[in-house]
Amino acid sequence: MSAAVKGGVILYSSPTCGWAVRNYAALAEKGVPFEVIDVKRADAEATAAWRASSPYGKTPSLVHGKVAVWESQVINEYLDQAFPQTPLAPASPEARTLARLWIWHCDGVLFPLVYRLSGAQEEADRLAAAAALADGIGALEHPAFGRDRLSPFWDGERLGLVDIAYQVLFETLDRVEDWARTPVTIPAWFQAWSAAVDAAPSIRSAKAVVAALRRAAG
Repeated sequence: MSAAVKGGVILYSSPTCGWAVRNYAALAEKGVPFEVIDVKRADAEATAAWRASSPYGKTPSLVHGKVAVWESQVINEYLDQAFPQTPLAPASPEARTLARLWIWHCDGVLFPLVYRLSGAQEEADRLAAAAALADGIGALEHPAFGRDRLSPFWDGERLGLVDIAYQVLFETLDRVEDWARTPVTIPAWFQAWSAAVDAAPSIRSAKAVVAALRRAAG
Protein backbone atom coordinates (compact mmCIF):
# COMPACT_ATOMS: atom_id res chain seq x y z
CA MET A 1 0.00 0.00 0.00
CA SER A 2 1.73 3.16 -1.21
CA ALA A 3 1.09 6.77 -0.49
CA ALA A 4 -0.31 8.52 -3.54
CA VAL A 5 1.38 11.64 -4.83
CA LYS A 6 -0.76 14.71 -5.46
CA GLY A 7 -3.17 13.92 -8.26
CA GLY A 8 -2.43 10.21 -7.89
CA VAL A 9 -4.73 7.27 -7.30
CA ILE A 10 -6.83 7.13 -4.14
CA LEU A 11 -8.99 4.10 -3.46
CA TYR A 12 -11.72 4.33 -0.83
CA SER A 13 -12.30 0.96 0.75
CA SER A 14 -12.50 -0.87 4.08
CA PRO A 15 -11.04 -4.00 5.69
CA THR A 16 -14.24 -5.91 4.86
CA CYS A 17 -14.61 -4.79 1.24
CA GLY A 18 -13.88 -7.94 -0.75
CA TRP A 19 -14.66 -6.30 -4.09
CA ALA A 20 -11.72 -3.90 -3.71
CA VAL A 21 -9.30 -6.84 -4.01
CA ARG A 22 -9.95 -6.59 -7.74
CA ASN A 23 -8.64 -3.04 -7.74
CA TYR A 24 -5.64 -3.70 -5.49
CA ALA A 25 -4.65 -6.53 -7.82
CA ALA A 26 -5.05 -4.46 -10.99
CA LEU A 27 -2.99 -1.62 -9.52
CA ALA A 28 -0.31 -4.07 -8.39
CA GLU A 29 -0.23 -5.76 -11.80
CA LYS A 30 0.29 -2.38 -13.45
CA GLY A 31 2.78 -1.11 -10.88
CA VAL A 32 0.71 2.01 -10.16
CA PRO A 33 1.24 3.64 -6.73
CA PHE A 34 -1.95 4.21 -4.79
CA GLU A 35 -3.31 5.19 -1.40
CA VAL A 36 -6.09 3.30 0.34
CA ILE A 37 -8.38 5.25 2.64
CA ASP A 38 -10.38 3.14 5.07
CA VAL A 39 -13.79 4.82 5.10
CA LYS A 40 -14.60 3.24 8.46
CA ARG A 41 -11.68 5.08 10.08
CA ALA A 42 -11.58 8.21 7.93
CA ASP A 43 -11.84 11.74 9.32
CA ALA A 44 -14.62 14.10 8.31
CA GLU A 45 -12.72 15.56 5.35
CA ALA A 46 -11.86 12.14 3.90
CA THR A 47 -15.39 10.87 4.50
CA ALA A 48 -16.80 13.85 2.61
CA ALA A 49 -14.38 13.21 -0.27
CA TRP A 50 -15.43 9.56 -0.37
CA ARG A 51 -19.13 10.38 -0.45
CA ALA A 52 -18.47 12.87 -3.23
CA SER A 53 -16.84 10.07 -5.25
CA SER A 54 -19.46 7.39 -4.57
CA PRO A 55 -23.10 8.15 -5.45
CA TYR A 56 -24.25 4.98 -3.67
CA GLY A 57 -22.12 5.46 -0.57
CA LYS A 58 -20.44 2.11 -1.16
CA THR A 59 -16.89 0.88 -1.53
CA PRO A 60 -14.73 0.63 -3.46
CA SER A 61 -14.57 3.97 -5.22
CA LEU A 62 -11.57 5.57 -6.84
CA VAL A 63 -10.37 9.12 -7.35
CA HIS A 64 -7.64 9.87 -9.87
CA GLY A 65 -7.09 13.59 -10.16
CA LYS A 66 -10.51 15.00 -11.01
CA VAL A 67 -11.93 11.65 -12.10
CA ALA A 68 -14.20 9.64 -9.78
CA VAL A 69 -15.07 6.01 -10.57
CA TRP A 70 -17.11 3.47 -8.61
CA GLU A 71 -17.95 -0.25 -8.96
CA SER A 72 -14.94 -2.55 -8.84
CA GLN A 73 -15.02 -3.78 -12.43
CA VAL A 74 -15.63 -0.32 -13.89
CA ILE A 75 -12.71 0.92 -11.81
CA ASN A 76 -10.49 -1.75 -13.35
CA GLU A 77 -11.62 -0.88 -16.86
CA TYR A 78 -10.76 2.75 -16.14
CA LEU A 79 -7.35 1.82 -14.73
CA ASP A 80 -6.58 -0.28 -17.78
CA GLN A 81 -7.19 2.71 -20.04
CA ALA A 82 -5.68 5.40 -17.81
CA PHE A 83 -2.49 3.37 -17.29
CA PRO A 84 -1.98 1.49 -20.56
CA GLN A 85 1.29 -0.10 -19.47
CA THR A 86 0.85 -3.82 -18.78
CA PRO A 87 -2.61 -4.04 -20.40
CA LEU A 88 -5.09 -6.26 -18.60
CA ALA A 89 -7.68 -6.47 -21.39
CA PRO A 90 -7.13 -8.50 -24.55
CA ALA A 91 -5.95 -6.68 -27.65
CA SER A 92 -8.64 -7.59 -30.18
CA PRO A 93 -12.24 -6.29 -30.09
CA GLU A 94 -13.51 -9.88 -30.25
CA ALA A 95 -11.45 -11.01 -27.26
CA ARG A 96 -12.32 -7.87 -25.27
CA THR A 97 -16.00 -8.54 -25.85
CA LEU A 98 -15.62 -12.15 -24.77
CA ALA A 99 -13.80 -11.00 -21.64
CA ARG A 100 -16.70 -8.73 -20.77
CA LEU A 101 -19.13 -11.62 -21.25
CA TRP A 102 -17.11 -13.80 -18.86
CA ILE A 103 -17.09 -11.00 -16.30
CA TRP A 104 -20.81 -10.41 -16.73
CA HIS A 105 -21.41 -14.13 -16.15
CA CYS A 106 -19.39 -13.90 -12.94
CA ASP A 107 -21.22 -10.91 -11.49
CA GLY A 108 -24.60 -11.26 -13.18
CA VAL A 109 -25.11 -15.03 -13.00
CA LEU A 110 -22.74 -16.77 -10.60
CA PHE A 111 -22.76 -14.34 -7.68
CA PRO A 112 -26.59 -14.27 -7.49
CA LEU A 113 -26.50 -18.07 -7.40
CA VAL A 114 -23.93 -17.97 -4.59
CA TYR A 115 -26.17 -15.58 -2.65
CA ARG A 116 -29.12 -17.88 -3.24
CA LEU A 117 -27.18 -20.81 -1.83
CA SER A 118 -25.83 -18.92 1.16
CA GLY A 119 -29.34 -17.77 2.08
CA ALA A 120 -31.05 -21.14 1.67
CA GLN A 121 -32.32 -22.57 4.96
CA GLU A 122 -34.16 -25.76 4.09
CA GLU A 123 -32.26 -28.79 2.83
CA ALA A 124 -34.30 -29.00 -0.37
CA ASP A 125 -33.61 -25.34 -1.10
CA ARG A 126 -29.88 -25.81 -0.42
CA LEU A 127 -29.67 -28.78 -2.74
CA ALA A 128 -31.53 -26.95 -5.50
CA ALA A 129 -29.35 -23.88 -5.07
CA ALA A 130 -26.16 -25.95 -5.11
CA ALA A 131 -27.27 -27.66 -8.32
CA ALA A 132 -28.11 -24.30 -9.90
CA LEU A 133 -24.69 -22.93 -8.97
CA ALA A 134 -22.97 -26.00 -10.41
CA ASP A 135 -24.98 -25.52 -13.60
CA GLY A 136 -24.01 -21.85 -13.69
CA ILE A 137 -20.32 -22.73 -13.52
CA GLY A 138 -20.83 -25.50 -16.04
CA ALA A 139 -22.37 -22.99 -18.46
CA LEU A 140 -18.87 -21.64 -19.00
CA GLU A 141 -18.14 -24.88 -20.84
CA HIS A 142 -20.47 -23.81 -23.66
CA PRO A 143 -18.40 -23.50 -26.88
CA ALA A 144 -19.27 -19.82 -27.23
CA PHE A 145 -17.32 -19.05 -24.04
CA GLY A 146 -14.12 -20.45 -25.59
CA ARG A 147 -12.89 -22.11 -22.40
CA ASP A 148 -9.90 -23.59 -24.22
CA ARG A 149 -8.16 -20.22 -23.94
CA LEU A 150 -7.43 -20.91 -20.23
CA SER A 151 -3.70 -21.66 -20.05
CA PRO A 152 -3.21 -21.10 -17.11
CA PHE A 153 -4.97 -17.73 -17.05
CA TRP A 154 -7.97 -16.65 -19.05
CA ASP A 155 -5.93 -15.06 -21.82
CA GLY A 156 -2.87 -17.29 -21.63
CA GLU A 157 0.26 -16.73 -19.58
CA ARG A 158 -0.56 -13.34 -18.08
CA LEU A 159 -3.14 -12.35 -15.49
CA GLY A 160 -5.90 -10.13 -16.87
CA LEU A 161 -9.23 -8.51 -16.12
CA VAL A 162 -11.20 -11.75 -16.26
CA ASP A 163 -8.89 -13.55 -13.84
CA ILE A 164 -8.95 -10.63 -11.43
CA ALA A 165 -12.75 -10.42 -11.61
CA TYR A 166 -13.18 -14.12 -10.86
CA GLN A 167 -10.73 -14.09 -7.94
CA VAL A 168 -13.43 -12.73 -5.64
CA LEU A 169 -15.75 -15.52 -6.74
CA PHE A 170 -13.05 -18.15 -6.18
CA GLU A 171 -12.53 -16.95 -2.61
CA THR A 172 -16.26 -16.89 -2.00
CA LEU A 173 -16.73 -20.42 -3.31
CA ASP A 174 -14.11 -21.66 -0.86
CA ARG A 175 -16.58 -20.76 1.90
CA VAL A 176 -19.80 -21.96 0.28
CA GLU A 177 -19.75 -25.41 1.85
CA ASP A 178 -19.25 -23.89 5.29
CA TRP A 179 -22.10 -21.45 4.74
CA ALA A 180 -24.66 -23.84 3.33
CA ARG A 181 -23.47 -27.24 4.56
CA THR A 182 -24.02 -28.39 0.99
CA PRO A 183 -21.21 -29.36 -1.39
CA VAL A 184 -21.09 -27.77 -4.83
CA THR A 185 -19.63 -29.72 -7.73
CA ILE A 186 -16.74 -27.63 -9.08
CA PRO A 187 -15.13 -28.77 -12.37
CA ALA A 188 -11.43 -29.64 -12.26
CA TRP A 189 -10.57 -26.99 -14.86
CA PHE A 190 -12.27 -24.32 -12.73
CA GLN A 191 -10.34 -25.43 -9.65
CA ALA A 192 -7.05 -25.34 -11.58
CA TRP A 193 -7.81 -21.84 -12.82
CA SER A 194 -8.65 -20.74 -9.27
CA ALA A 195 -5.32 -22.11 -7.99
CA ALA A 196 -3.34 -20.35 -10.73
CA VAL A 197 -5.03 -17.02 -10.01
CA ASP A 198 -4.55 -17.37 -6.26
CA ALA A 199 -0.81 -17.92 -6.74
CA ALA A 200 -0.32 -14.84 -8.93
CA PRO A 201 1.97 -12.21 -7.30
CA SER A 202 -0.50 -9.34 -7.82
CA ILE A 203 -3.26 -11.34 -6.12
CA ARG A 204 -0.95 -12.04 -3.18
CA SER A 205 -0.12 -8.32 -3.08
CA ALA A 206 -3.82 -7.47 -3.06
CA LYS A 207 -4.41 -9.81 -0.14
CA ALA A 208 -1.54 -8.16 1.69
CA VAL A 209 -3.32 -4.81 1.34
CA VAL A 210 -6.43 -6.34 2.92
CA ALA A 211 -4.35 -7.79 5.76
CA ALA A 212 -2.70 -4.40 6.38
CA LEU A 213 -6.09 -2.69 6.55
CA ARG A 214 -7.33 -5.25 9.04
CA ARG A 215 -4.25 -4.85 11.22
CA ALA A 216 -4.63 -1.08 11.20
CA ALA A 217 -8.28 -1.41 12.16
CA GLY A 218 -7.33 -3.62 15.11
